Amino acid sequence: MSRVFNFCAGPAALPETVLERAGKELANWHEKGLSIMEMSHRSKDYVGVAEKAEQDLRDLMNIPDNYKVLFMQGGASSQFTMVPMNLLRGGNKADYINTGQWSIKAIAEAAIVACEQCHEHCNKHDDAHCKRCATMCEEMIADVKKALTEMG
Repeated sequence: MSRVFNFCAGPAALPETVLERAGKELANWHEKGLSIMEMSHRSKDYVGVAEKAEQDLRDLMNIPDNYKVLFMQGGASSQFTMVPMNLLRGGNKADYINTGQWSIKAIAEAAIVACEQCHEHCNKHDDAHCKRCATMCEEMIADVKKALTEMG
């Protein structure tokens, strides 16, 4: 069989050995007679998988114990809602630079959560405004780099 490789955002190509193991275990998780997807989320087997996944992620990304790890469904687009829900509490404000399709989606979702606190900049149909926004972004990036350098 000829393999096709997906280079799109989202799912990626997996090694055939991983696919074969997943296929085998999908129907019969560790010889338990049922799939991991059919098990109770409170079962010892399922809890063990979740705990190992969390620990592996903590180890890989050096996440300290005083941080929570959340495994949530949804792709990157779900973050268009989750980020403003978490960061725009208590009157915080957000500036969005409209550069096209994806930023329009992010702006629309943020406006649902916190309309008064979201400010859109740089409608891509206004070239002069976009140039001002690009300059503003370059200055912000320079400020962040400077602060990081000063922090060591």
